[in-house]
Amino acid sequence: MIDVPYLAAFNLTRAFAPAMISRGAGGLVFVTSPASYLAWPNASAYIAARRALAGFAEALQSELKGTGVAVTLVVLGTVDTPYWEHNPDSRKNVPQADPRLMPTLTPKQAADAIFEARPERSSSW
Repeated sequence: MIDVPYLAAFNLTRAFAPAMISRGAGGLVFVTSPASYLAWPNASAYIAARRALAGFAEALQSELKGTGVAVTLVVLGTVDTPYWEHNPDSRKNVPQADPRLMPTLTPKQAADAIFEARPERSSSW
């Protein structure tokens, strides 16, 4: 459960960030879920992995400030993927929230949100 959400991001960042820092340009985009900030029953491993990823991204934002490398953390709502079919009881434990705060997205909507969050599209960098 921690391998893909956190360790893959950590290892890929470790592999590619030095070159970005050297050239003074680049962007890292991390995708997480509301589980980075909310807890619910029967999801402890998922929540721990998502919190680790969010913490890593937030620390990198601080560490890489001024290097020319942008760090973006995208927090998606629920994405309607086969995950839910493979974990049939997990949906009932997800907290119910206003859909404006935690929307259910199609995979395309999620991809579009990630694309729109790219650092070069953001005016805050």
